[in-house]
Amino acid sequence: MKRPRSGSSLDIIAAMTSPALFGPMYAGPTWGPWQAVIKAGFALPMTEEEVAFFNIVAGGRPLPAKRCRELVIAAGRRAGKDAIASLICAWFAMTFRPEGRVRAGERPLILMVGADRSQAKNLLRFTRALFEVPTLKGLITRETADGFELSNGIDISVGTADFRTIRGRTVLLCVMTELAFYSGENSASSDKEVYRAVLPATASLGDQAMIVMISSVHRRSGLLYERWTKAYGKDDANTLVIQATTRQLNPTISQELVDDALAADAQSAAAEYESAWRDDLSSYCTLAEVLACVDTGITVRPPVPGLKYVGFIDASSGRSDSYTCAVASRDGDIGVLHAVVEIPAPADPVTATSTVAAVLKSYGLTEVFGDRYAVGFVAAELSRHGLTLQHTNKSRSDLYRELLPALRSRRVRLLDNERANSQFATLERRALPAGGERIDHPSHGGAKDDVANAIAGALVMTATAPSSADNWLEFMRRQVESHGGMEFDDIRPSQQPQFGWTFGAGR
Repeated sequence: MKRPRSGSSLDIIAAMTSPALFGPMYAGPTWGPWQAVIKAGFALPMTEEEVAFFNIVAGGRPLPAKRCRELVIAAGRRAGKDAIASLICAWFAMTFRPEGRVRAGERPLILMVGADRSQAKNLLRFTRALFEVPTLKGLITRETADGFELSNGIDISVGTADFRTIRGRTVLLCVMTELAFYSGENSASSDKEVYRAVLPATASLGDQAMIVMISSVHRRSGLLYERWTKAYGKDDANTLVIQATTRQLNPTISQELVDDALAADAQSAAAEYESAWRDDLSSYCTLAEVLACVDTGITVRPPVPGLKYVGFIDASSGRSDSYTCAVASRDGDIGVLHAVVEIPAPADPVTATSTVAAVLKSYGLTEVFGDRYAVGFVAAELSRHGLTLQHTNKSRSDLYRELLPALRSRRVRLLDNERANSQFATLERRALPAGGERIDHPSHGGAKDDVANAIAGALVMTATAPSSADNWLEFMRRQVESHGGMEFDDIRPSQQPQFGWTFGAGR
């Protein structure tokens, strides 16, 4: 059934279709599905056909009775999300009148938040282009590094996923774009932290304010998934959740392209184009679990004479990945991180190895663990500095898997290293078709795990014996003979002590 007409004469659909405003940029019938979504979210009149489409993409919930406070759109890739998000930003900016709603001198903010600054600025470019129409061009009074200011007292600005940059402003509209992917190397905060910072900033404007979350889907965690679980298909007075495939919102995308993507990687393409939550991905740990193990304010622990240390390197060619190193020790059943070195790319691997070697030797180390990356080169360079490279057969997945129980039970003491903490919190566990899992950084957003990998290696290697049986026996022999002078071979197997402890115990 049709909804009664309400709202101002220049509603968002009128602006979208007006030849004097945005009509030329949103011309053609292919924008019809998006118009139905917008009309529902803004409580505008709808045709019977639009209502039928809404029922499909909104899970059969009733039409909202009023404009929603939160519009959540989970849509496939290339569906037109940025184009619609920029339209919403432009409409809010041109129609809101701050008189009587904000304090004198206060400028309400339209905030565009992306997983990183590049993504947010892409949305800003879309929005800025809408203000090139002659009717609106005169509204811009000043361009800034992060956006622009309007003569009606509104500021439009971009921000990264960092909750600390959001506080202190009155927010009229916040668009969180691709929030399912706020896990890249440049995401300083989680999606939930950003949301918790934005929500109070919109409070003074009441129903005039809106939060728009618009993203492709990803793994079954995070703010987008929580909103979908809570409100999709439900008659929520404040929140409307839409879930639509790429072709439902953008029929110009060919089915052949989608089919080819599905044939190449069914799980990934189903998420990208069909808005199907991924079942093969899960989070490694939460940021809260990592921070619970951090000794706040301590970025390095100086060497202590007599303390036994273990070093681990994650070597790099220096072209794209960082060259990293970590030093750790063991205090009873607690793994203690003492030092972290990161040499970002681009860097000369010879110089990087020299820097890392100096740190390792300052802790009295003569050997260091690492994987088999460029094994000949790395071993030779370390040898020039008096260090022996001990290879571990543990993959990075093995290291992360063995570390996890200790991390969750707070049996590790980490340093206050924001980059490392972020990398741990964004690791993903991916189920493999043949069984088992791979733990690694996300493949999107420029995410890395160089620092986390070195830390995991150092902490695990303080707690586990060398991987081969021969090395284990030699390790035990040295330990026993250094703790009382008894020959190792004279001790019966049942009496041979178990030095060290295992992170994986109790799983």
